[in-house]
Amino acid sequence: HHTFKAPVALASAYATNVEHVFGDLFPGMVGSALLHIFANSSVVNIWAWAAFGSVLTNINHSGYYFPWFPFRECTMMHDY
Repeated sequence: HHTFKAPVALASAYATNVEHVFGDLFPGMVGSALLHIFANSSVVNIWAWAAFGSVLTNINHSGYYFPWFPFRECTMMHDY
């Protein structure tokens, strides 16, 4: 997804097969599995985990600099 030269939120979904498995699916599954094992979470918590990950990824790739956002360095990293 870094082949896009302009920061576009929808470009965050563009990935190779390997990048999609290890960068998108695997972290989401590990995080939700840890929530289920250690916190005995329900499916709603897994949905919230997936929604947070999706929103965070889109904000990081949006190109907008939000001063209140704690991970704003990730947004600036995608500007080139």
